[in-house]
Parts: sequence; structure tokens; C-alpha cells
Amino acid sequence: MVNMNTTVDDALAAQPGLVSVFIRHRMICVGCAIAHFHTLREVAELYEITPDQFYKELARVLDPTPLARVSTSSDVDHTLPGTAASIDCAASKT
Repeated sequence: MVNMNTTVDDALAAQPGLVSVFIRHRMICVGCAIAHFHTLREVAELYEITPDQFYKELARVLDPTPLARVSTSSDVDHTLPGTAASIDCAASKT
């Protein structure tokens, strides 16, 4: 399960398609030596992207259908249809 507390390395290993989100934001996380320490939430904040927005972009890559974009409630665990991945938006709230 991929959530906002997953490290960048683990998320990219589980779902390589997420690389496109990092590239779009010109993040140097892909291939970075410390990517196995930073969580998705941490890199979003480092690059001044709200964790909620970063979550939405990652979710769109994993399931680009319009239905995957409907619910963005912070207290919902989003399990994406057709994938084993889940992105927990509630984890982005501290």
C-alpha cells in the first residue's frame, strides 16, 4: 500500500508510473541517494506542494479515470480500482 508516509523509493518501486509526477514538478527525488529516507509527504512539503495536491496527482497517475478524482476527503483511505496500491489521504493531515 502506497500512502503519504511511504518513502519515495518504496512508492516508485511499487508504482514506477509515479515518476511522471516527480518529473512534472522537476523534483530530483528520482535516483536521489536519500530518497529511501524521505516520505511522499516530506518531499511534497520540501517542494512547496500541499500534500493533498500531491496525493491527487499521484492518484490520477495510478487511476486516470474521472471517478478516481471525485473523492478527495482527507479522512478516506483511497484504494484505487484495478491496483494493489492505495494512497491514504488521511496520512497527509497532521
